[in-house]
Amino acid sequence: MSQVLQADKKQHIVIVGGGMVGISLALMLSKVLPKKSVEITLVEQYPLQQSSIAKQPSFDDRSTALSAGTADLLKKIDCWACLEPYVQNIKAVHVSDKGHFGGVRLEAEKYDVDSLGYVVENKQLGRVLINQLQQRVISKAINCLAPSMVVSCMPKKSGYELLVETNSSGSNSASENKKQEQDRQQHHISADLVLVADGADSPLRTSLGIGTQSIDYKQTALIANVSLDRYHNDIAYERFTDEGPIALLPLPSLGGVHRAALVWTLPKEKAKKMKSATPENIVEQLQQRFGFRLGKITSIGARQYIPLALIEAQEQVRSHLAIVGNAAHLLHPVAGQGFNLALRDCWVLSECLCLSDRKKIPLGHYSSLKNYLSEQSMDQELTIGLTDSLAKLFSSNHLPKAVLRQFGLFSLNALPFAKNQFAQKMMGIRSL
Repeated sequence: MSQVLQADKKQHIVIVGGGMVGISLALMLSKVLPKKSVEITLVEQYPLQQSSIAKQPSFDDRSTALSAGTADLLKKIDCWACLEPYVQNIKAVHVSDKGHFGGVRLEAEKYDVDSLGYVVENKQLGRVLINQLQQRVISKAINCLAPSMVVSCMPKKSGYELLVETNSSGSNSASENKKQEQDRQQHHISADLVLVADGADSPLRTSLGIGTQSIDYKQTALIANVSLDRYHNDIAYERFTDEGPIALLPLPSLGGVHRAALVWTLPKEKAKKMKSATPENIVEQLQQRFGFRLGKITSIGARQYIPLALIEAQEQVRSHLAIVGNAAHLLHPVAGQGFNLALRDCWVLSECLCLSDRKKIPLGHYSSLKNYLSEQSMDQELTIGLTDSLAKLFSSNHLPKAVLRQFGLFSLNALPFAKNQFAQKMMGIRSL
């Protein structure tokens, strides 16, 4: 029998982690849950201010692919109108296999949509999310503790007791912090529900004894923005090679320079050698591997090298606790589905909590969280399975796999239903 909430009890939700997922989740919850009965607190270790956005690692020069479904969710939290000037529409997606004939081309007009998806630089997305967060803080819809760290999170009878250390100076430098011990304040927070969104290496998940299962792809992603000698025509390219996929996603032009976001999957050993290569040499190798579908690649910007793995939390929900975002599942970037899946998770979770609130069921009650996971499990399984299969199938020149992926590309082009299903998944919508 479900527990019933006392009429006068105000519940407290604490979100740990203020990256793209954590802020989005806080905004969603503040939209669907009544302020009079629910308090929302966001705890983040880095400052969450426009003036210090560069300190938040989530909001750097990397870019994120947004599905059409994700754009709809960003509209629900009043972020899309401010973000839209900074996004690049994807009008078509071209998928090909190096060294083989054929390929797949998906076009927005064939599915009666304006775009198959969008691409935005993380720093622009961060500015919009932080601006919306600050507005909700001013209206007292959300409490924000940043920069703050969760020192401990201990279970109690009806929730968790968190010990949070806040650095009022706003400094994240270890040397400065030693000199400013007086600026640190520790305080206890009682939470009816803790939502963990502090990234793939989640310290809080680890401290709670929640393990992970992982697959090491033995690959490294080289991530950077590149300049082109001609406009990309709103086309996103996914080029599969024997070493791994190369994705070039269209970006808005900047100062008259045409740009694309690069995600280049490399074997670990080759990535190590690439780190010492000159930018000119990297561009030369990239051009050779990718070809000239986008014209000439003229330069490459700041580069990041990220080890690739599939990491899944062994538990996503407990009584009074849920794990979301990369802390719940870190995906291979081959299909650009990580953030999109995370936002769908967050929205379904928000809807389930809203329903519980209406029924006067405690938000941290296990039944509410179990309902969320049951409703979202199929989406997670399909998305993770698709991404994992693509990563394995399209990163090999082994003959059986090469034949299989060629057959797969041929089938997508030849069978409209299969192609529609693939497009639907990429757009992050339930039906066309």
